[in-house]
Amino acid sequence: MFSSAANVRNLLGECPLWCERTRRLYWTDIEGSELLALEEGTDIVMRWALPERLGSFALTEKNNVLLMALASRLAFCNIDTGEFIPLGKVRTS
Repeated sequence: MFSSAANVRNLLGECPLWCERTRRLYWTDIEGSELLALEEGTDIVMRWALPERLGSFALTEKNNVLLMALASRLAFCNIDTGEFIPLGKVRTS
């Protein structure tokens, strides 16, 4: 038997990721260009509107910074401030 963790409608909800440190379940609505999170023990869904589609993301050593694979670039995002720090091009030689 399955149950819903939150009453949320996504266009394309993907990449659920549990963060042990913050006790949050993060996921992306790719088509809606949003990052969402549900904090353990609450019914409150946090939402961050993004400038473009978010295909995937990863936790970092900082609780408020995620590595994001956006439609046009890779960037670190501070979810407290909304600041994006683009990753430079990787040198192959």
